[in-house]
Amino acid sequence: MRSIDNPGWRVSIELRGTPSEGRLLTQLDVRNGDDDWVRCFVKDEQFIGAGDPSKLKAILEYFLNFVGEG
Repeated sequence: MRSIDNPGWRVSIELRGTPSEGRLLTQLDVRNGDDDWVRCFVKDEQFIGAGDPSKLKAILEYFLNFVGEG
């Protein structure tokens, strides 16, 4: 995990070699303004989640639901 400039969070989780490799994810894209946004998608066998500073928990919960652990 790392912080991003705008400010907020960006989470990248490698899916290669896991049971979730090749799975399709319904993209999440919510934008309610500069201080309220979150986006999650899969690209190149990586789960990518990004959001405003308050969205780390939401990103991780979306990932856990995607892999069937939530």
